[in-house]
Amino acid sequence: MELSIDDVLVKPLKDRLHQIETTHVHYEASFMGPHNTFLQSHFTARNLYMVKPTPRLQTFDRSFVDHETGLLSTSSVDSTTSTDSDSTTSTDSDSTTSTDSDSTISTDSHGIPVVRLNTDSKPDFVVCKMSAALDADIPVLIWELKRGKAGDAGLVQVKKYGTWLENYEARVKKPSDLPPISVFLVEKAKVSQYRVQDGQVALWDEYPSVLDPELHGELRALAGADWRFDDTS
Repeated sequence: MELSIDDVLVKPLKDRLHQIETTHVHYEASFMGPHNTFLQSHFTARNLYMVKPTPRLQTFDRSFVDHETGLLSTSSVDSTTSTDSDSTTSTDSDSTTSTDSDSTISTDSHGIPVVRLNTDSKPDFVVCKMSAALDADIPVLIWELKRGKAGDAGLVQVKKYGTWLENYEARVKKPSDLPPISVFLVEKAKVSQYRVQDGQVALWDEYPSVLDPELHGELRALAGADWRFDDTS
């Protein structure tokens, strides 16, 4: 049975979201709690989803790729990283070693080398498909909040997230029937959905509100997808 938006969101949450969309909100932090609950309502733990606040997005380090074979040189990875058992996410690293004051070579939860930089992106939320394992989280979407118009800076941010997503999807075997991972930019009420297509971050759809039934349908479709990738490592 297809659930309506009233089945997914409790009325106090809908009223709260409507209030922050239609009245002046001084702090962007005022959006965080309601939007966290909004995402958790669509992407539930019962269905093996996890909503991660401000995770670090690290970049695939191509210096570890053998240029002749196009494969990872695991000996190089092993010689430059050390395990850190406290890391738990695919958007963070499982092992690290310092290279200089601005960057760190790490191994992510797929066993792939990444560079940890002071300039790494930290979106407001990343929704992931999870399992009991510490190294099997799969990003489903990125959710970025602005209390007003994002302007050019917001588009730059979205493109940076899109580049990371393209980079990420190139590292894992992604079934063709899965939808692309989306970036959602929320500008107070308006929601813009972006996808990476042919190497470009493209506007996919726009919604006038987070309470828009069409956005609800899109999130329900994403929540219903079987987000399971196979490691290339």
